[in-house]
Amino acid sequence: MLTKCLHQSLNPWGRPRSGGIDLWLWVPCFNRDKLITQIKDYIRFGAVCRLWRSVYTHNLQWYRTHLPRQLPLLMFSTNDDVKHSFLFSVTENKIYNHPLAIPHNENCRSSTEGWLVTVYNGLEVHLLNPWLTVNNVIELPPLSAFEPRGNITSVSYLNKVVLSANPTLNSNYIAIAIYSRYCRLALFKPGNKRWMSFNTNHELFEDVIYYKDQFYAINYFGEVFTCDANPSNLVVSKIIERPSINPYADKRYLVESDGGLLQILRTLKNEVGSSTSNFFPGGFKVYRLDSVELKWIETNNLSGRMLFLGRNSSMSLLASDFPGCIPNSIYFTDDYFGGYYMKLEGPYDMGVFNIEDGSFVPQYPTAISKLSPPPIWILPTL
Repeated sequence: MLTKCLHQSLNPWGRPRSGGIDLWLWVPCFNRDKLITQIKDYIRFGAVCRLWRSVYTHNLQWYRTHLPRQLPLLMFSTNDDVKHSFLFSVTENKIYNHPLAIPHNENCRSSTEGWLVTVYNGLEVHLLNPWLTVNNVIELPPLSAFEPRGNITSVSYLNKVVLSANPTLNSNYIAIAIYSRYCRLALFKPGNKRWMSFNTNHELFEDVIYYKDQFYAINYFGEVFTCDANPSNLVVSKIIERPSINPYADKRYLVESDGGLLQILRTLKNEVGSSTSNFFPGGFKVYRLDSVELKWIETNNLSGRMLFLGRNSSMSLLASDFPGCIPNSIYFTDDYFGGYYMKLEGPYDMGVFNIEDGSFVPQYPTAISKLSPPPIWILPTL
């Protein structure tokens, strides 16, 4: 095939041919009835030869909008290499040998739509796309542009940012941030010079998602709010009360799963007698929203799906679409930043939690004793 490929050329209609054979019919990438579904396979396809690279480039925008949701990779760094980050695949159980050039002074606060949200030099906020070689950095307003600003003591002032869309595909995206020690909400639209805070007395927000063309946020108490992104009247409205039986949680997440909403409660266990702030998995509880009664119902069944939780935009995927993944499970990372840098080794609060039987297994590169900064899930994008 490679020998033939070197002699191929595009005909006047942009369809590749070789010796009278229409390659659209026998190369999977060309035949959209046999669509390549994994980004890594499409990239490998584009690296075969010049012709295939031209087809890769010609079809790139189409693939960006038609590829199915990808499995996130775990991005991590170590103290041994301060200039690069590495990627770990949970299905292949291996670390890829192609490090990403993301220096440690780009402090990753979250990931969303395949972009990293970073704080550079203590104040500057960037969207950074590690998959692109050009147009891969977008400057957002700095930490000093939040109002009310409060006391900015560290990069932890910015907790999380969630996008409504991938900026590569939609230049009219919206970003919502959880910021400050009080975990308030603020909004950014391209062209703005500052973050616009929502007009609300509600605080202590823990997660935000973009669901059915609207932003939803959940607070420390398990209450859910809609976020009106109209710049002239930025308000949040409580639409769902906390679960009637509302156990304590160290962290709450909001996830769209199979067309509905889930609320995830996470608890941690501190190492007894430890002075190094090491935390271990305590457990998870999952509540599914009854969209008619607007009540939370506890469940131990994700209908074969799996959740990816941490500093990323929370997501749900069907396990059967990714051989090797565990259904009805939560893949989670250590996102307790407050005590992270006091740890001498670890992290420990990472792994896979089976919500059916409550079991936990580590499934990440545990041979690496010290990961810094904290690992984060990121979606591969083109």
